[in-house]
Amino acid sequence: MYIVQNGWPAANGGVQCRMILVKLSGGAVPSMSANNVSTVTLTGAVTDSDAIRIPEGRRLSSGEIERMLLEARRLVETAVDRHRNEGRLLTAMESDEGVDAAERFIESAERTVAVVLSGRNDQVTARLVARLGRAAARGIDVRVLGRFGLLENPSLLALLDKYASGVEVRLLRAPLQEMVLVDGLLSVVWSRVEGPWHEAALVRAPAVLRNQRTLFMAAWSLSAALEDHRRLTGRTRSAVARRILLALSSGRTDEVAARELGVSVRTYRRNVAEITRELGANSRFQAGARAMELGLLPLAASSPPDNGSPDDST
Repeated sequence: MYIVQNGWPAANGGVQCRMILVKLSGGAVPSMSANNVSTVTLTGAVTDSDAIRIPEGRRLSSGEIERMLLEARRLVETAVDRHRNEGRLLTAMESDEGVDAAERFIESAERTVAVVLSGRNDQVTARLVARLGRAAARGIDVRVLGRFGLLENPSLLALLDKYASGVEVRLLRAPLQEMVLVDGLLSVVWSRVEGPWHEAALVRAPAVLRNQRTLFMAAWSLSAALEDHRRLTGRTRSAVARRILLALSSGRTDEVAARELGVSVRTYRRNVAEITRELGANSRFQAGARAMELGLLPLAASSPPDNGSPDDST
């Protein structure tokens, strides 16, 4: 499997890459040396059908990358299924056992901890958040990814504020598999069965771990900081702001956009300036990219909806 190389944010809000190629070993057979898990390698044919390719120099839109992340997640889950019976490389566990293992691994982390949380089970999340805060306090690079829905979970936000103020938390629109990845060497992942924290698996298979690292870092590059979300006011989240952002993203001139919104050009420009400032952007173009990143715009923004209009004051 190849990972994202030389990736950086593109001006359109996506990511420009020299190459992104995700591959999984089809039917890979593990070979073990002296039963030492640290030397386990996976061998087997890799086919183009298991790859996600992006041509060199291609600029990716947020929608394209999110579709790629969904496909990459599917490939990770397929790899987990393939290696489920490979003994020490992947061990099926009950959900509670998985949480216990994740706690131990976080406590013993030496360099990095990457976590995807749903916040669906407050009791379990509280246990992990406290450990994450302690790990960050002793110098471990701790990163937490969640979905936008976490903003509607005040108990989880309070836990993060209280126990994990030193942890970097970001939010993303695309769904991700819940996991705790420690030092890139082992992980605990939870199934996507409906309900909180179902079957877990302890992963040591190098190929699966590489895919998990790649998926996490690609998602991280598309995400926005939790604090950026929390700073947004109701005004920027309103239907009016959404219509203005849609107009900006579609390339409409101020005159056309103002006429469609039923306001004066002066009022429209004032609203644009206020929204751009609140988004922390330095330009209108950057404001559109930030709006996509923060989930204020749909993945396929075309024309503004007809509902809502700002007050026309001059």
